[in-house]
Amino acid sequence: MKITTSILGASLLLLPCWASAATTAHFKIVLDDIDSAYTSTLTNTGQLTYDETQLTKMGDETLHSDHAQIEFLFDGFTYRETDDLEYSSNGYPEFYFTDGLFVGFSLEADLKSPNGTPGSYLFVDGVNGVYYSFDGAKDEFKAHLEFDQGKGLVPEPSSSMLILVSMLGGCCIRRRSNSSC
Repeated sequence: MKITTSILGASLLLLPCWASAATTAHFKIVLDDIDSAYTSTLTNTGQLTYDETQLTKMGDETLHSDHAQIEFLFDGFTYRETDDLEYSSNGYPEFYFTDGLFVGFSLEADLKSPNGTPGSYLFVDGVNGVYYSFDGAKDEFKAHLEFDQGKGLVPEPSSSMLILVSMLGGCCIRRRSNSSC
């Protein structure tokens, strides 16, 4: 009986690992205006992985890159939070939530496309839209974000494995103690 209680107690100690698991939200950047220098045929998709425990899920909230990571395609090139021009200062990029749902992010980066000239940029303006230019500020084009919220908590593999092993161990020990009674 003591062993079963110990294993059950250990399982309960591991539950916070599950609660602090990462959540993933998916999004798409849809072009409203297309620059002739834009050449990719790939869909501009991305995902944000964030620590849901940092949110109260009430009203408007903001997370920074210390609690969230982003990766997305634009014009066939991959962008991450580290591509933000202000990544190392001021807590950028920022990720915005309303009632716990991912609704936008702010990120400013140099375009990675070889068709861009010096000063070309990609600017995601929170919930207001996406702007990009292959020639600096001469011609600016607009896009918008569309969201497909994630599938809930995704525990770290090691956490879920420890919980599973602990629960199975508890069941086996309990079964042995019941069969001898």
